[in-house]
Order: sequence, then structure tokens, then C-alpha cells
Amino acid sequence: PSSATLIFELRVAADAPALGRPLAELALPAGALIITIRRKGDFVVPSGKTMLQPQDEVLVLADREGARAIERLVGTAAQAR
Repeated sequence: PSSATLIFELRVAADAPALGRPLAELALPAGALIITIRRKGDFVVPSGKTMLQPQDEVLVLADREGARAIERLVGTAAQAR
């Protein structure tokens, strides 16, 4: 079903609209969750104050519609796991 929740990995683009903004200000879709961020080989547990950086790898829990919305914010293609 299209409403199934999946885990997606996204790579943050250098020109992503989300850059320089705290996660709390991004208006993520309802039910979507940024699980973790891999940054330069380390894992970051995100909070509302966390800001994404170019080339961050973001692990997201969302349905397909939510994944597309988050993809627009970070500027990369989502891959389901």
C-alpha cells in the first residue's frame, strides 16, 4: 500500500532548502521522523536544534508521500530499505 511506512536514506545536497535551518523549523510531514544523521563518519542523534549540512546522510522514517516532501527539503533521491 502507498501509505506503508518505510525507512529512507537521503544525502543532503549542497543547495538543499533545509540547509541552515533547525529541523524544528522544517515543517516535516506528520508521522515523518529523522532517525539519525551520519556526518563525516560519525552519527548524530538529531534534535529540533540540529541543522543539516551538505553531504549529511539522513535516515528517515516516513510513508512515500512524506519521503517525497522530505526529499524536496534536502534535495536528493530517496531509497527505500
